[in-house]
Amino acid sequence: MTEYKNELLKLNYLNFQVKKILKKNCALNIYHLKILKFINDNQKRRKYTALDFKEVLRINQTMLTHVISYLHDLNYYKKERLKQDERKIVIIVETRHKTKISQLINQIEIDFQHNLNEISTDLNTDYFVDYAIEINRVMSDIHFNINHQYKMNIDQFMILLFIEMSHNGCRTLEDIKDQFGWDLVKINKSIKVLVKLNYLDKERSKTDERIALVSIKKDKEKLIKLMIENVLKLQNVKDGEQNLAMVE
Repeated sequence: MTEYKNELLKLNYLNFQVKKILKKNCALNIYHLKILKFINDNQKRRKYTALDFKEVLRINQTMLTHVISYLHDLNYYKKERLKQDERKIVIIVETRHKTKISQLINQIEIDFQHNLNEISTDLNTDYFVDYAIEINRVMSDIHFNINHQYKMNIDQFMILLFIEMSHNGCRTLEDIKDQFGWDLVKINKSIKVLVKLNYLDKERSKTDERIALVSIKKDKEKLIKLMIENVLKLQNVKDGEQNLAMVE
């Protein structure tokens, strides 16, 4: 079980780094990448509908509209209204668009290979864009499951997992920052929710009041341990014979 917990922490960190790389290098998010990769994988297709993209992304209509409009503004395809129903659009990918998308995907592949190999030297893959998208799928599935069952998001769950794995049941904010690569604003936002949900205690260190400590409440230790086990078991069932280490 410890192996799976460590693997999950690793995947969460890689997923966060993928998003940072996309934002910094390309001004894109993971949804944009999924759509562009989908188009690049279907070179013979020239036309798409919004429904095609919605099936790829599994997001609500408002978010889908933002994604489609953003990529259109960057000239990755054209948009036209359907003559038979002007409320609907058709997305047209011309040869010039396909060339531009292909070049971008190749550059992202290089960026991911360089950056992700620096983060983790044991990534067993030759296709880093596919690997990044699959990691995101795994983490999105976990987020959906814990949000549905426990009314928390993936960040909050990961903090609980990280604290639960500590030897003394306690972590500092710096420990959390080092593990996840988040800024303190993001960390404190999640911890505030977990304290409010009565999962965590937050207090100052007795030896150094500048250090904030967070620990799992004694009466919630069994509940959180069971929660973590359930999430890991459910993910293993969904991935069949494959475990969390096998997203490549």
